[in-house]
Amino acid sequence: MTTPSEQEEQWFKDQELKNRREREQSHDAELTEAERLARRQAHHMKCPKCGGDLAEQKHEGVSIDVCTECKGIWLDAGELESLTHEKSAGLFGFLRGR
Repeated sequence: MTTPSEQEEQWFKDQELKNRREREQSHDAELTEAERLARRQAHHMKCPKCGGDLAEQKHEGVSIDVCTECKGIWLDAGELESLTHEKSAGLFGFLRGR
């Protein structure tokens, strides 16, 4: 049988353990966010094929990312649809002109 002071002591220990776990989880979440941001900065505007820098070029009102190294062309979500619906030549006419 435990005394009231032992119960009180156990309650404080449990609270401290709970608080410590919450701080660790919060710290882990911050590290994860920091790592995600660091990865994004390291890969932002980099060619997925060769790692070269991407430069934006406008074509028919759409920003196209072109690699300065391998000359690969990269499109963001919805950009292919925008280009192919503009004109019948669309993206393919643009590519033939390169």
